[in-house]
Amino acid sequence: MLRQAKMRIGAFLLLAGSLLALVGEVLNLGSNNPTQGSWFLPMILVTLGTIVFIYGLNTYAQLSDDINLLGILGAGLLFIGALIFVIGVIAVNMVLIPVLLGMAQSITAVVNAPGNAAQNATNGASNGLNAIKNGISGLFGQNTSGSDIPSVQVPQVNGMNLVDQALARFHLPSFAAITHWGHFFFTGGPLTIGCIILGISFLQMRAFPRIISYILIFCGALNLVSQLFIFLPTLSNITAILLFLSLAMLAIAFIYPTQTGNWSRNVLDNTERYSQTFRSSRR
Repeated sequence: MLRQAKMRIGAFLLLAGSLLALVGEVLNLGSNNPTQGSWFLPMILVTLGTIVFIYGLNTYAQLSDDINLLGILGAGLLFIGALIFVIGVIAVNMVLIPVLLGMAQSITAVVNAPGNAAQNATNGASNGLNAIKNGISGLFGQNTSGSDIPSVQVPQVNGMNLVDQALARFHLPSFAAITHWGHFFFTGGPLTIGCIILGISFLQMRAFPRIISYILIFCGALNLVSQLFIFLPTLSNITAILLFLSLAMLAIAFIYPTQTGNWSRNVLDNTERYSQTFRSSRR
């Protein structure tokens, strides 16, 4: 009885953590600027959600007699992936990226401050000379109001370029590469392999709803593939939402196995009937 209660608590923790992380991923879709305070709220939600759901999943996996050896392996890989996920989000997204951006902005402001003053001075001198030139020309009956004397452009320094040069000097990745890894961590990249193996292990359990296994495998694989499309960061955000949604559905299957099993059989049976009807109509 106590073991069943602990398993149920683990399933509820899995559900709560997955939904919390899902909310964080959704919020990140509209708040992806590390210089703003709203950047940290999604990170905190996803980090806390991941810690909660992985604790719940491990609790359930350790106490359940239905999970086989492959399932234990999948849960273990998911636990390792969650650790990498949490450490990566905190170290890269919540510390390193804001610090580097702050350094770049500070360098830009400090270095360019004298240049901005010099630029204003040269612009003033150029405007004054043009005014004198136009006044002299007017004395001789020439109506000119142009700016024949151009202003001098004082070069500006890009602080991020200096930060990248400093990183390269220490043989570290560039800021762009760091942000890519931060996005990989935040969008659930380290969790994908564990989800796929866990889904495959559940396919070997006849009593487990097969549709949940398919969803776990599909969402894990989809997120893994989306990480390759660096130029489409929103895509991996969306697949991360689906990944945490699949984990929430796994928790529901743990909490309500009978109802989920009936729903899974109905979906698969209806799909099979539609498939047979479609094949018959084509003949």
